[in-house]
Amino acid sequence: MISFSALRAAAAAVKHEDERRLFRNAALRKRRKEMGDQMDSMRRVNRVYNLSIMYFFAFSITLLANVQRKNSGRKHSYILEEKM
Repeated sequence: MISFSALRAAAAAVKHEDERRLFRNAALRKRRKEMGDQMDSMRRVNRVYNLSIMYFFAFSITLLANVQRKNSGRKHSYILEEKM
C-alpha cells in the first residue's frame, strides 16, 4: 500500500510539472507575440521605405521626361550659346 505522504509528493510533483509547462507555454506565446509585433513594425517601415523609393524614382523619371520634352527642339543649345 502507498503511504499518504508519497501520494502527496507525487501530486505535488505533477502539479509542479503542470505549472511549469503552462508557464513555459505562456512565455513562448508572449515571445511569439512580441516577435510578431516587431516583425509587423519592421514590415511597416520597409513598406514605407519601399514606397518612398518608388515615388522618388517615379518623380525622377517624370522630371527627366519633362526635361527631355522641353529640350527636344533644341539640340546642343549649350554649344551654340558658347560660340555666340
